[in-house]
Amino acid sequence: MVAMSVILSAVLPVFITAFIGYAVARLDKPFDNKTVAFLVSSVGTPALVFFNLAKTPIVPAALIGMTAVEYVMRRDFSQLAGEILRRGTRADPAG
Repeated sequence: MVAMSVILSAVLPVFITAFIGYAVARLDKPFDNKTVAFLVSSVGTPALVFFNLAKTPIVPAALIGMTAVEYVMRRDFSQLAGEILRRGTRADPAG
């Protein structure tokens, strides 16, 4: 029974959202796509990210490792972007 409640808690919101979308499409109710996109990007996504971060236990060693990898990647990509920009702005020696 516990497994069923776990599955249902994960799947039920998806089915409810799909049903709402189906009902709106079936009723031919007009809605603004920009408004829906704004609500999803400004409210839905940040709420989902915050909820998952609040519920996820964080292991300090893993956080330090991810931070170090992120730092190295930013440094390396910044150097790569700088090199690409330098090469792209040089005067053409042939011209």
